[in-house]
Amino acid sequence: WGLAGLRFGFAAASEDVVRALKKISEPYGVSALKRAVVLRALSLYSYVERSVEETRSVRNYMFDRMADIEGVQPYPSDANFILFRVGDSAAVKEGLAREGFLVRDVSDKPLLENCLRVTVPPRLIAEKFLDVLEKVSSTAGRRDL
Repeated sequence: WGLAGLRFGFAAASEDVVRALKKISEPYGVSALKRAVVLRALSLYSYVERSVEETRSVRNYMFDRMADIEGVQPYPSDANFILFRVGDSAAVKEGLAREGFLVRDVSDKPLLENCLRVTVPPRLIAEKFLDVLEKVSSTAGRRDL
């Protein structure tokens, strides 16, 4: 739904589990505004389905293009982001930022040395991002992957 900042969750559970959850939850954990937004979002399910399909399509397009860029190794994803390895993650991240694209450097995580993560954007932005990534990765101190 694109409502990550809303921080709303729900559970379908047995009565015993619901009682246990009520013991540890806040008495007024859901504001009227939050409840209204969530109910409206749930009524727009066809929009959500279209958004999910668009994200899948753009993600697959990005993966294929990234796989063709020398010095870039994308990893398969079912999420709304793509993890990819480059020769020098700090240099590529800096080069992308200079062109207006922000990515997350996840090199500090185990087994993810020189890996970056990019959220799947709308198609036109993805095309621009990939053009910039190709340019930046060819000049940003490329090393063997």
